[in-house]
Amino acid sequence: KRITLLNEILDNKSCVHCGESETMCLKFYPHDLKIRRITKNVGTNDKSRQEVFHLINESKVLCSNCWIKAYNDLIEFI
Repeated sequence: KRITLLNEILDNKSCVHCGESETMCLKFYPHDLKIRRITKNVGTNDKSRQEVFHLINESKVLCSNCWIKAYNDLIEFI
């Protein structure tokens, strides 16, 4: 149920660099690992997820390929 929330958030999103929209390919850059870790450890109500929503708002949505490119400074964001 907890990871389902993230998939629902990503469901209507696409990679800001290439446009990929397959939910399973998308990540929150640069906070994906932290977001997923916190999501697994906290309750399911909105109050306990404030940090998660804050990190999501600070993130850009990237597909796995563009994530690797951004991590290695092969692409930039304006």
